[in-house]
Amino acid sequence: MNKPLLAAFPGIKTLMRGYINSTMFDLFGFWILWRLVGGFEGMQENLGMSRSSVYRRISQFRAAFGEHPDVYEFPGIEVDVEAFLKGMGERQNKS
Repeated sequence: MNKPLLAAFPGIKTLMRGYINSTMFDLFGFWILWRLVGGFEGMQENLGMSRSSVYRRISQFRAAFGEHPDVYEFPGIEVDVEAFLKGMGERQNKS
């Protein structure tokens, strides 16, 4: 699908690299937070994200990775919610 566009504008890939890298970085962070705070409801309750904002991120994530963040697994990455919450609790108690 992108081949005709890239052929017509050969420099577009270089121009878009920063945007694409930034977007992928944001979506990776979204996936981690999605896992840590408990998905859709957690994003709204714990992070104060609006429904439309969460749906927009889910749509971007699906477009980039082909699956919903509940289903997608990054190879080699495991999210341990219990260890995260315990560690964050310990950090807050020190402050």
